[in-house]
Amino acid sequence: MRMAMMSEIVAGPTISEPEFDPDDISRKIQALILATLNNKSLNENVFANFNAIASDLNKEAKTEKDQVTLINITSEMADLFEINNALTQQNLKTLRQVRHVTYRQMLVVQGSVDGNVDPDRMERITRREVDAGRMAPEDDLRQLAMASSMVMGKPLTEAMHPTWQQLGLGLLLLARGWIVQSFKRLRTRPS
Repeated sequence: MRMAMMSEIVAGPTISEPEFDPDDISRKIQALILATLNNKSLNENVFANFNAIASDLNKEAKTEKDQVTLINITSEMADLFEINNALTQQNLKTLRQVRHVTYRQMLVVQGSVDGNVDPDRMERITRREVDAGRMAPEDDLRQLAMASSMVMGKPLTEAMHPTWQQLGLGLLLLARGWIVQSFKRLRTRPS
């Protein structure tokens, strides 16, 4: 059995820096944060630039972990910008609107497949956001995602072959419409 030399114990193992992978989104996120924080003033232009780059990175993000990281970082940077700037009420309102729109755009990108929104995926993503406390359960986007998923279900390629559950839901909706029309006719009939 070989005994470790004192120089090996003191120096420790040699750790080499991993090679830079241009497709590694976490490195791009780190670079974006550092570039933004190193800026001398966090003004509107810096915030707009940050949001634009974060939105582009969101399109590149392949994993849900990276997508959630981008959402969280974008929110944190908006908080930081809001705290560090003396904003007028109008500017504060505009900042919050931009923040809201950017967040929703990121979710729509995450809920899309090949540029088309997938209702089931969008429902899952908005559920994730509600569960994480970043979105209210009654949020319009959440409600739309749930309704779309329930009505449309799978992406179009799978929807061409509906399941029995989808057919049953369709029949229930048709029956509901027929019943509503029948009651309207009854109410409008002269006695």
